[in-house]
Amino acid sequence: MTTRQLAVIAAMPLLAVATMARADATSDLQAQVQALQRQLEAVKAQLDKVTDDMAKQKQAEQKREAEPKEARGGAFLERKPGDAVTFLVPNGGEVTLYGQFDLSLLHDQGSEERLR
Repeated sequence: MTTRQLAVIAAMPLLAVATMARADATSDLQAQVQALQRQLEAVKAQLDKVTDDMAKQKQAEQKREAEPKEARGGAFLERKPGDAVTFLVPNGGEVTLYGQFDLSLLHDQGSEERLR
């Protein structure tokens, strides 16, 4: 055998090992890409579910707001939260009560003697 043939025979295992290493790296990258795709699909499914739930809640809220107050079982007059004495009335109106209340007691002994 010539030196050239010996060199080719010696280089063959090195080439085989290099191709296997490249194939292993490629298959590892493919496995990682597939795992990331599965994770992305799971996140998309969760996002779709949350989006659907939010749309259902919004539709239910709009439907509830469209119903008349009496149909919802609300009272004719409802107290509005806050310090003022304000009541909510049907059809979206408000009534606020305000004023002054004075209770005085006056006692004059001299007036009793004049009445006699």
